[in-house]
Amino acid sequence: MKMRSLQRRLLAYVPMEVRYTLLRRSIRIESVPDNLIVKLAESPGELESALRLLHNEYVAEGYMETHPSGMRLTKYHAVPSTSTFIALWDGQVVGTLSVIRDGILGFPSESFLDVSRLRAEGAKIAEPSGLAINRQYRHQNRGIILFSLMKYLVNYCSDYFGLDYWVIAVNPKHLPLYEGILFFQRAPEKPVSKYSYVNGAPAVGLVTSLSGFYQRMLVGYWRAKGHSNLFDFFYRQSPANLLFPDRRYFTISDPFLSPGHVERLFVQNQNAMAQLSLNEISALRALYAPHSLDTILPNRVLSNLHKNQRKERRYEVLCEGLLVGSGHHAELRAVQVAFSGLGARVHASPSLQAGELYVVRIRIGKFEICELRVKVVERTGQNYYGFMILDSSANWTNFILHLESQFSEHEVQPKKVA
Repeated sequence: MKMRSLQRRLLAYVPMEVRYTLLRRSIRIESVPDNLIVKLAESPGELESALRLLHNEYVAEGYMETHPSGMRLTKYHAVPSTSTFIALWDGQVVGTLSVIRDGILGFPSESFLDVSRLRAEGAKIAEPSGLAINRQYRHQNRGIILFSLMKYLVNYCSDYFGLDYWVIAVNPKHLPLYEGILFFQRAPEKPVSKYSYVNGAPAVGLVTSLSGFYQRMLVGYWRAKGHSNLFDFFYRQSPANLLFPDRRYFTISDPFLSPGHVERLFVQNQNAMAQLSLNEISALRALYAPHSLDTILPNRVLSNLHKNQRKERRYEVLCEGLLVGSGHHAELRAVQVAFSGLGARVHASPSLQAGELYVVRIRIGKFEICELRVKVVERTGQNYYGFMILDSSANWTNFILHLESQFSEHEVQPKKVA
């Protein structure tokens, strides 16, 4: 113990970059053992196990007070744009990490981080949050649970979640992991001494693009060999026990909570809903079936929520396509869809004009292409257009019905883990 204390004191006089270099050289990543599985939480039971683990570890760290439910439940768990990962060791949930995609509720760290410029550019942003590992397993196989969760985060966000940027708020004591090992970059905003989201603990904001993260990891580890090469582990290895979603369509989220599940979960923590703004409550009601969340939403505002709501839901997707007509032949990327419309980014010169008619061929899945006849309705933001669908092929209806079914009262069964 005295030797370790002396080493820590000596390291305090070493420049930060040298310390980080030594830290990276100390990494030893073992093979993912057969009894460790990392996957999405796909049932209410799996999610509750993750939230109980998060609660216990956050209470121990002082990031929250003990809650009667025994769970760390926030408003962000009520929306399908939040995905929660779980690490199972011999079938027991021993680790968890969530990623909160920017959407109707935003994300926690925007209380002190300004991302207005990124949003104006149309960037897709998400915040990794709620990392917790059962302290009895933190050093198992030289930290393989932590590295596996991080690999899942990298691969899921790059290949499935349609992201451009990460923002994250971390306790200063964890900067060696995020700055030194993972090359996250400091946000321009000053650190906060009391961050309310974690019970007033200090926090430092970090922001990074996923492309920039890839480049920094490549440069930072290109000389590393074998078990020290974190870039190789993140981007070149494909362990069979990291289970990623098998989607029929090119959707963004992987929802599994029905409105009934959300109500049963949040009835245990009414405070999470009591703090919602009127706009946030309205957005939640538009997302789920009308009146489905009335038992957990604040009564004082329910009577005001029937006006100015969209008549049909919109769903986030990431579908590539082609737009043809009116002298244009341009690539298109649909990011929002509904029965009667879609929102898409189109890099066309000159710009599309309201009222113009086009044919759009859009790839909605690995083996499915829809053909739509559309009219330009509006242009909002950089190269972002809203289209009204005038006519569509039959598989478009099947596509939207599939998205609709994810918000029904159907009890979703989780996939079996071998």
